Amino acid sequence: MKTSNRFIVAACYLLILSPSMQGSSAVGEPVGVAERRIVENTVLSKHNPALAIRVDPELAYLGRHAIRIRDVAAGERIVFAEHSAGDVKRMLILQYEGFLPGIDEQYRYNLSNSPVVAGYPFRSNAFAFDLAVSRRENPGGESVDTARFLEAKGLTFPNIWMMWRSLTVTDPARRNELIIFYVEAPENEQLTIADIYDPATDRSTEFWRGFTPGLERRANAAFQLAVPAVGVALSDLEWQTVPLTQER
Repeated sequence: MKTSNRFIVAACYLLILSPSMQGSSAVGEPVGVAERRIVENTVLSKHNPALAIRVDPELAYLGRHAIRIRDVAAGERIVFAEHSAGDVKRMLILQYEGFLPGIDEQYRYNLSNSPVVAGYPFRSNAFAFDLAVSRRENPGGESVDTARFLEAKGLTFPNIWMMWRSLTVTDPARRNELIIFYVEAPENEQLTIADIYDPATDRSTEFWRGFTPGLERRANAAFQLAVPAVGVALSDLEWQTVPLTQER
């Protein structure tokens, strides 16, 4: 069966593996839960990355759950969501991930032309996927884990997830990354993945090309980043947003 190009791209985007440089000794574990705290709808991370992420208060903190990507990488997702009567309208998911000990790999994203925000370069793109397909084809994947996490809290959510995601590599050895997913539920409940990616060409449809600029604006307005500082109140940190694509 032919594999969809966008699913190949998505897999590579989420987990780009390449042999690390000769002589590298960076084989540490992913940063643990204890390294991150949630205060006033803000995630405070000590390192990998040393970063504060302030989330729109309309997106309430739901909790966190562990993730494991095959036997290669692991980490956690911290989930915020806006929901009404048990229906999730939109989410912000912070995915902290790193290679497991003994895995001699690194993340090699090209971040050379990416905007630097709160000390870290971020690259971004839009993506959508069919949750039912993910449950069938990748039942151990991060998105399916998040679906189970939401279900355990009695929340429902759409089958089609429309996302804007921004990521960065968080350490010089390139063994840890942060991915920020902003997820929206389609207003049209009848929307299918074929309305977003043309089944004949696997390319973005006119609808999706017109939708993504607004998706990016809403995503970038959903969180702010700052360098944490000891003894400085959260309100006094220098908060920054990821620049919109058209502003770069």
